[in-house]
Amino acid sequence: MKKFENDFLRDLNNSLAKLHINTGDTVMLHSDSGIIGQYFPRNKEKAFEEFFLGILKKLGPDGTLIVPSFSMSYTQNEPYDVLNSKSVVGPLSEFFRTKMKSKRTLDPIYSFSSLGKYSDELSKIESKSCFGGDSVFSYCFKKKAKLLFMGCSFDRATFVHFVEEKLKVSYRYFKEFKGVTYLPSNKIRKTEVSLYVRNLELDTLPNHKKLECELKNQNLLNTSMMNRLKCKSVEMSDFFAMSSKLLAKNEYSLINQKLT
Repeated sequence: MKKFENDFLRDLNNSLAKLHINTGDTVMLHSDSGIIGQYFPRNKEKAFEEFFLGILKKLGPDGTLIVPSFSMSYTQNEPYDVLNSKSVVGPLSEFFRTKMKSKRTLDPIYSFSSLGKYSDELSKIESKSCFGGDSVFSYCFKKKAKLLFMGCSFDRATFVHFVEEKLKVSYRYFKEFKGVTYLPSNKIRKTEVSLYVRNLELDTLPNHKKLECELKNQNLLNTSMMNRLKCKSVEMSDFFAMSSKLLAKNEYSLINQKLT
């Protein structure tokens, strides 16, 4: 077990260095538990902890790690409990939310858990739109955050919806959701939030192959390997700029739908 742990931490540190993840960075992480499972087929909780601690150590005291903990509560006609609503993103996300003493944001649909310098500020953001100018995505964009993908598809970048809302793509539209939020302070509050939802008459599932290729061609996409799985990182500002450029040429350039 010790050898596997040493190999894992060595590969993690090497990968983060190649991905240009540095001390003081603000990082939005998308990951799959397979990145850990290839080293630790058992005892996954210990491995999950080592994974997050390794990234946090790299970021240092002035860095911030932000992990999706989406609940989709209001879209399911359920109350949003900041402390107890489960993340639907996967076991790594749920571990970070419940076991790492992270702080969760207030968005009842697209919430995030975070640790680090900006964690308190993030936990207090009250957005009127999940992807709008007052959202966590907007906050991270202004903080010059980086997107980090560890063993998962580039299509997992939910930051793309911030770009889509900003540019007002026609294949999404605003829908209002209302519900009840249970706050960590034990207060109960009725709230509402706007979500830029998909037009289901089109194939609006994300397809970032073109975006990934363009970023790579411009040397804006960093890549590395952890054992058999690929990892990637990109500046949010570069992701935004390239996405905007592609959308200006072809509004369907970031989704499966093709022009007819």
